[in-house]
Order: sequence, then structure tokens, then C-alpha cells
Amino acid sequence: MKGQVQIIASIAAIGLLVAVASILYLNLLSGVSSYRVMEVGSNVYSVIGSKMTWSACELAYALKNSTGVSYVFVNVTVIDLQTGRTLSVDYCELRSSQSSSYYRVYTYMRETRDGLVYFYVVRVAP
Repeated sequence: MKGQVQIIASIAAIGLLVAVASILYLNLLSGVSSYRVMEVGSNVYSVIGSKMTWSACELAYALKNSTGVSYVFVNVTVIDLQTGRTLSVDYCELRSSQSSSYYRVYTYMRETRDGLVYFYVVRVAP
């Protein structure tokens, strides 16, 4: 009987140690493994909207200068609504040596009075 009590007490002690160790580990781990949330290119839409029409390289340089991102890819597609034809496709890519693998994509569309639609697809990375 005395041996069974010792076995039960030792199992309870081991269980208590495992529970305390896991609680401490989880509390320490949550403080150590924090990550940084960063808004990439937060004013992309305001830059695009500041001018009626952009060429791809003009917009890429404007975004790089105003947002300070390390990677910018801009695709500008112009479509005629009356005929449904694509009139032009222009793209420009600016990349620095320290480009990130994380990027964010923005799309923007603007229609003009003469029936043209400008589609802007912008990809930026910090």
C-alpha cells in the first residue's frame, strides 16, 4: 500500500512539473517569438490618384520615391470600351539589391471621358 502511494505521488509530481514547464515555456515563447506587422506602400492609391494618367515607369519611380519601398512592379493596361480592344500594355519593374520576398498587390481602375479604361496593377515590397 505504501509503495502504491509513492508511485501515485511521483506520477502527480511529474505531471505537475510538466504542467509548470509547459506554462512557463508558452509564456516565454509568446514573448520571444513576436513578429512585426508592417504596412507596405500604404499610400499607393493616393499616389495613383494624384495624376489622371501614368506611364508604368513614371508611376514606378513616383511610388519608389514617395513610399521608399525596395521593389516596385507596375503594369498599366489601357482598354477602349467602345471597341473592347486593348490599346496598350506597359510595365516597369524597379528592384534594389535588398528586395523582400513579401509583397503586396494593389489594383486601381480609372475611366476617362473618351471611353478609355486604365487598369493599374502595382506590386510593392518593403
